[in-house]
Amino acid sequence: METMLWSKKTGFFLLKEHLRRLKDSSLYFEFHYNQKHLRALLSELKKQFNAETLYKVRLLLYKDGSISLTHQKLTGVINSAKLATISKFRTSSKALFLRHKTTNRKLYDEEYRKYRKSGYYDVLFRNEKAEITEGAISNIFIKSGKFYYTPPLACGLLNGVYRRYLLNKRPNIKEKVLTLKELKNADKIYLVNSVRGINKIDLVRNTE
Repeated sequence: METMLWSKKTGFFLLKEHLRRLKDSSLYFEFHYNQKHLRALLSELKKQFNAETLYKVRLLLYKDGSISLTHQKLTGVINSAKLATISKFRTSSKALFLRHKTTNRKLYDEEYRKYRKSGYYDVLFRNEKAEITEGAISNIFIKSGKFYYTPPLACGLLNGVYRRYLLNKRPNIKEKVLTLKELKNADKIYLVNSVRGINKIDLVRNTE
């Protein structure tokens, strides 16, 4: 599964990175994958789009190689300040499906829906070692001094395409194990998602 942003300015944002991740997961799970066919479908899909509108595109790849593409308009302000909270449920740093973007994400979806109803932008998770991993829909970055930090993949999280892009492009972004203490002491906290962009988090509340 992949979710992508389309705009007139960027086209399918970070498309190369999305397709790379999809290919890696298809090889791992032994799904049939035809990138040429997928690109042709995306080219046809964008003909339906209004140039003045932002779209979220959801791509599902099935075991037999068949592809489902759905889209919806994005509304509202994307890069405004948001609130996040901490889930009481712990994840495992060794969980296989946390490392791949798939439809196997029941805990994330349930927690996300629950806290969205309370006005939170996202819900953050910790692993069995109490290390911060990621949000239900975002990767997390903190700013501390001149540097930005994001949890390493070994903590048990998805290598988001925007996360990977920023790590490759910004030398002042480093991987580092983060705990609630680091979040509380951070100069700034950001949640990053290739569809919703880079969002500053004003406050992280621990509901435990």
